[in-house]
Amino acid sequence: MTKFRSVLTVISNKLAIIAMAVTFILVFITTIDVALRKITNTSIRGSFEITEMGMVVIVFIALSYLQLSNGHIRVDMFVNKLPGRLRYIVDAFVLFVSFAVVIFIGYAGLQQTIKQFTAGITTGVVFWPLWPFVAFMTIGLVLYSLVLLSDGIDIVIRCARYKKPIEKACD
Repeated sequence: MTKFRSVLTVISNKLAIIAMAVTFILVFITTIDVALRKITNTSIRGSFEITEMGMVVIVFIALSYLQLSNGHIRVDMFVNKLPGRLRYIVDAFVLFVSFAVVIFIGYAGLQQTIKQFTAGITTGVVFWPLWPFVAFMTIGLVLYSLVLLSDGIDIVIRCARYKKPIEKACD
């Protein structure tokens, strides 16, 4: 399981670098666009669409990185009040349900990628094909679902191996 986890970590880290680069590009484009509008009363053609497509890349390929680094916001005021073993059962259950939902959405994204590729659907202003951006979404969701599954299995394995009090075994 640790090898699988390390492969997920390497892939997620590389995708996070892509997300950071896209963020930088979007900031640059937006800054230039705003400056052009203020100075010359013109703007970069399609800057809004470019920003939309870039946001898809940033959000979806960063999901697995955030999960691996525990960067997602957690509201655990109820879960923390549960007794030890039940707390980890709830955590594992939530991770497995999240895995199922995310993999389902990823499958729908794959279907949309194929549909948009075969139909040749493009954006309205810059005429970029949409399918690569939906493919980024799909890749990000599949990777995120694998991290969720790995986290869920990890909680179950760690908690099942130890005979100590569950709070110490699973922390």
